[in-house]
Amino acid sequence: MPFSYPQVGASRGQPPHGYAIDHNRIQLGEGVETYERAVAALRQWKMFDLGWVRAATPDAPIEPGVTVAIVAQHFGVWSLNACRIVYAVDAPERFGFAYGTLADHAEMGEERFTGEFHSSDQSVWYDILAFSRPRPLIRLAQPIARVLQRRFARDSMDAMRRAVSSAMSVATVLPSYHQRDGGPMPEQEIATLAGGCFWCLEAVFDDMEGVSSVESGYMGGKTKNPSYREVCGGGTGHAEVIQLRFDPAVVSFREILDVFFAIHDPTTPNRQGNDLGTQYRSAIFYHSPEQKAVAEETIRELTAARAYATDIVTEVVPAADFYRAEDYHQEYFANNPLQPYCQFVVSPKVGKFRSKFASKRKAAPQSGR
Repeated sequence: MPFSYPQVGASRGQPPHGYAIDHNRIQLGEGVETYERAVAALRQWKMFDLGWVRAATPDAPIEPGVTVAIVAQHFGVWSLNACRIVYAVDAPERFGFAYGTLADHAEMGEERFTGEFHSSDQSVWYDILAFSRPRPLIRLAQPIARVLQRRFARDSMDAMRRAVSSAMSVATVLPSYHQRDGGPMPEQEIATLAGGCFWCLEAVFDDMEGVSSVESGYMGGKTKNPSYREVCGGGTGHAEVIQLRFDPAVVSFREILDVFFAIHDPTTPNRQGNDLGTQYRSAIFYHSPEQKAVAEETIRELTAARAYATDIVTEVVPAADFYRAEDYHQEYFANNPLQPYCQFVVSPKVGKFRSKFASKRKAAPQSGR
């Protein structure tokens, strides 16, 4: 099968005119060991471990002429895209390859993936360069394709960072993470989300890999230390929220938001299903400028992709004081699985997460003998 574009190998130098150009870089760390981990991750196609994109041929060798298949999910539909490795780079301080699209691919162009070691400052980098344009019959879908391409670049960089960090943890760092031995725990980030009843969100994120804890509570209002009854009365201004702690080396804030937007309706002001009131509004309470930027970009991309029939009304606002909900609200679904609301409202959301984000679930605990 021939390549679908004439400028084969052009990613070695200046990308050709007439194509969309994307060039993204992220520093993975420092040192020779980090570089070796980056090379290993590239050889194992870890930059495609994205959930919605994966390499269908993860054992394919990095050699010119090898045909590979990339599987991607767009709006619930999976597609298979064939590519062929154009060239490989295996230098002392640079490793990678480029592949080009074949005739049946939806796009035409080339993408290069490289790991770099800079001996001057010991820094290690992951670099992605791509030039592409749609096939003539699908040019009308170009705006959506561009959104997905930018998302791929961002998620691929996150995947490489996780792969390198995970390898480092297993090799050298993990023993110090056992709190019972007196050592420090891994660095954690906090996310606070509102999307209807907190029982639903808590049950879903309890099941997500990389999330270490989830608490139900209240945020965004004026009343200090509110009770559940007061919040339900609508006079406090608070939303029902969950506050979760997660390891960014395992799961990114964007991945958390992908789940968040999939399991609740962000288009209904002050409502989720039959739950009505300002306490059920959709909101992202950001804890850093970076979280704010990711939240706003996620909403822009979902809007551009027309993921919903009506406008997204999710608020993106600074985090305020978090008031932990009463004890009986914590782990409510786990403790009350047969309660009618849990059966008819919470359980379907948990099932949707487990089906749509199966690769993001925590591993099942091993039963002892």
